[in-house]
Amino acid sequence: MSQGFVFVVVENNQDYQDILKMAFKRSQVNGQLHFSYDSQSLFELLETLNDVPDLIVMDYELSTSNGLELARRIIQSDKWNAIPIVMFSFMENAKVKELAQHMGIKAFLAKPESYAGTIAMWNEMPGYLV
Repeated sequence: MSQGFVFVVVENNQDYQDILKMAFKRSQVNGQLHFSYDSQSLFELLETLNDVPDLIVMDYELSTSNGLELARRIIQSDKWNAIPIVMFSFMENAKVKELAQHMGIKAFLAKPESYAGTIAMWNEMPGYLV
């Protein structure tokens, strides 16, 4: 039996992490969910995982850097650059979204404002692996 997808989420807000966890459990996606809260904890987590993640989902607005800076580090890494990245934010900024797409980030999504929307977001995530 397949273990499903391995997702890593970079989100520094613990309350939003909890919402993401609950919504993931209610989604139709089979897999594992791992969390980090900044760039340092992300790279530490990546080193400790048994499997290379299928997708990294990251917030644009992190406390120690922004998501574009972190995504750039991942993309420039010889070890992790093949992992697709999806970025999300409550902030709507066309320039940031354009920069993200130019960098090769699979999608720049608006953070869902409802629990049902968060479940729907998880159900869409496997589509970004193609």
